[in-house]
Amino acid sequence: MKKARKSPDELATDRENFEQADPPSDAEQARHGDSSQVLLNCLLRDPAFLREALSENKMAERLGLKLSTLREVVIAFVSSDWLIRTHRGVSRLNLKAWDLVQLFGTRLAIERCAIQKAVKDDDEVRIRVDGSLLPIVNRQREICSSEIADDHVEWFSQSVDFHVTLVKAVGFAHLARTLERIFWQIRIGAGFALEDNITRAKATELHGQLVRGIQGLETLDEDFYIIDHIKRPLKSAMAQIGAPTDDRSIERYWNSVEQIAAGVYGKQKPQS
Repeated sequence: MKKARKSPDELATDRENFEQADPPSDAEQARHGDSSQVLLNCLLRDPAFLREALSENKMAERLGLKLSTLREVVIAFVSSDWLIRTHRGVSRLNLKAWDLVQLFGTRLAIERCAIQKAVKDDDEVRIRVDGSLLPIVNRQREICSSEIADDHVEWFSQSVDFHVTLVKAVGFAHLARTLERIFWQIRIGAGFALEDNITRAKATELHGQLVRGIQGLETLDEDFYIIDHIKRPLKSAMAQIGAPTDDRSIERYWNSVEQIAAGVYGKQKPQS
């Protein structure tokens, strides 16, 4: 039976619930430490890992972790909706096209608000953003051409930090965890492979352009940034899950993303 599409009211409730559900706390992440990173690295480096359900015993054996330690990490990842657990074992999210549309719609709403606030002529925001984003971009430039696998993982983590830090810096700290959650849900759920050198270099330059736009050193083309930094990844995510990616389908998906974003855009208010 075909799944019925949710009404606008139901979608609004889903978004509220989604934003209220936090990923693992800082204390939880610190406690899990390197074990969380081991699992995360495997998920990022091998898109096929946990595409099919795997028992925790087999996961622990493959990752070289104690079973008790792995179970704690899995609990944290499941609570973040990065993984799911069934009677068959642990696996990635089985994201569908409509799931991605909703995730990208929420991401677009948050980032559009943050970007527009960041590029306004506000010295306090400019100094705050400038000081927090530049080190991330500089680090990405250092490693974007590296051939070392660990650097590829770090580059993506730095990319997530860039977007989350921007949202925090302009006063939307209450939405930062939501945005971080979305990045990892899409990355893990859609089974993305790590970016190649060309993609990393291009994205790093876009980050640099945004920083220069915030600094007032050049005019930021917001539409270009949004299309290249959000719409293109939407198409890639759809391809990863086997959804149609012809121009007509992508435009239909994007129109839905814009509609979802419009449902929350303008309602976000900075918190001091």
